Amino acid sequence: MLLEKNKKERKMNNTAETKGFYEYRTTLRAMSDGVSLLTKNATMLLKATWPFLLIVSLIGAWFCLSVTGVASSLLIDSSSELDWGVLVMRFVVPGVFLAAGMLAFYAMVYTLFSKYIEKGFMPSITRKRFQIGPRITKLPRLLIGVLWALFVIGVYLALAVVLVSLSEWTLVLFVPCYVVLVFWLFNQITGYVLISDTLMGSIRHSWGITVKGFGSFITVSVVLALILGVVGLISLLPSLCSNIIYVKAQMSLAEGDGGDLPNYFMPVYFLAVTVSVFLMLLLEAIGVSCWSMVYG
Repeated sequence: MLLEKNKKERKMNNTAETKGFYEYRTTLRAMSDGVSLLTKNATMLLKATWPFLLIVSLIGAWFCLSVTGVASSLLIDSSSELDWGVLVMRFVVPGVFLAAGMLAFYAMVYTLFSKYIEKGFMPSITRKRFQIGPRITKLPRLLIGVLWALFVIGVYLALAVVLVSLSEWTLVLFVPCYVVLVFWLFNQITGYVLISDTLMGSIRHSWGITVKGFGSFITVSVVLALILGVVGLISLLPSLCSNIIYVKAQMSLAEGDGGDLPNYFMPVYFLAVTVSVFLMLLLEAIGVSCWSMVYG
């Protein structure tokens, strides 16, 4: 009766049969189900989350255009001094908004993935009236985990700078140790956010998982870099092409060319970057899902 009830509930939620979070034995199977978990629920997830994703994408496009504008100004006239007020408004302000938006985005992804851990499948998610997305419950834990990871990386890099100044041979040890540290920190965040363990508990437990499954985490990193990297490059083509056109036009104007871009170019440029950022966010969600599945 219980099995029939679970199958009926899975069918009502339009989900495929997947193993539990702790039942995987191979890395590739975990990655495969990490992808299918989102792609087979893509319609439902997009209906529930698209306003939030669109807002973060618009902030990302704002930041990219601001960086491009500052970079092109320096490229055209490297001797010019930037006004700090202008620099803050064009670079720091959108950067802060983008960092907050990305933090909330990753918290939303972890929140959605935690529903799979609790139920064994992705339940139907709806966006209530006047809500831009589902209720995010993992934001405080993710914020603490990210701050801890930044603190550890900052201490490690400061120690590396001091030791490298004494002897360059310390890089032989510090570079591979840094790779292990990054994997460990990713797993600390995953364990702390998803398993709801204490921070110290997640540090201890993730260390054993990182050491035992180091080959699996290298595999998932390489595969995601190859596959999602290629797809991501295709997704970035509209914004890259627009960026090249914009920079070349600015350089031509600096050289005395009277030609200028049409009036509709900047709105098209902004739209192209927004679409690229939106697609990259979806790829990032798949990457988080795969990594978390391998961790489990």
